[in-house]
Amino acid sequence: MTDQLKRVLKVSTDAELAEKLGMRANAFANRKRAKSLPWPEIIAALRSRGISLDAGVCGDEVRIRDVTSSYRGGEALDPRLASIQSWLAGWWKRASPDERVWAEVQLRRAFPELAEYLLRGEDRKT
Repeated sequence: MTDQLKRVLKVSTDAELAEKLGMRANAFANRKRAKSLPWPEIIAALRSRGISLDAGVCGDEVRIRDVTSSYRGGEALDPRLASIQSWLAGWWKRASPDERVWAEVQLRRAFPELAEYLLRGEDRKT
């Protein structure tokens, strides 16, 4: 797992990876040894570089496409996209955490244009 992150983030050592994640090298080493990777930091590092979680973890080198032209003021301009957005929002509220992770991975793979919607949803949570 860390080898893939190093490759995607273009570093060669754990110390360099820790730096990319905004961590001290010894803190990262402790987390790695405990088999408790710092997921919030990993996700933030990938996201800030426009790299999907799939690419960071699985090696799929697809970058998140810019789809801001499909929205105005947070609302979808295309009625079909608005319908999907509405359905997904309702489903998301009812889904378990495991279902959400599964859905996000599947949607990112099948519909890269939804990546921006998913990311904005994460922004609203924080």
